Amino acid sequence: MAKKTTPANRLSNFTIESIPASKNRYCGPAAMSAITGKDPDHCAEILAKVINRTRCLYVNRTAAGVTSTYVREVAVALNELGYAISMENAQPYEVESFKKWATRTEEERGGDVFLVLAGAHWRVVHKWQTVCGIKRTPHHTNSATRPGSKVFAAWKVTSLKG
Repeated sequence: MAKKTTPANRLSNFTIESIPASKNRYCGPAAMSAITGKDPDHCAEILAKVINRTRCLYVNRTAAGVTSTYVREVAVALNELGYAISMENAQPYEVESFKKWATRTEEERGGDVFLVLAGAHWRVVHKWQTVCGIKRTPHHTNSATRPGSKVFAAWKVTSLKG
């Protein structure tokens, strides 16, 4: 029987991988998939449940329609998968582009995994690589999708428990 990978183990041995093709092509579920290693459709289902619990919607969101996610919703959905992003870890920056932020912070980020919101678009950054729901394959931060997008904040991703 295969050993179950824990969030702590996954983060300590983290490698950015391609995001698998799925029905949901949006950046929130894609970023969650990159962090957790779960299928984007599974991540979208969890996000849809969180959105339906937290927003007053007339129509329930379905996994295929998870768009425009809020930081709080992504944080709660990641918690349900054993990961955390803390507002205490949030790193608000002066208005700067994603490319400039990635270059400036590369050394201080070290080997940690970051969830970045830039230009209303979620992406995952680890060392000098990034992945998002648009390109879906790991690439250098210098060739990121929408490199001029302004960084809203970056959150260090941790596990809830070891």
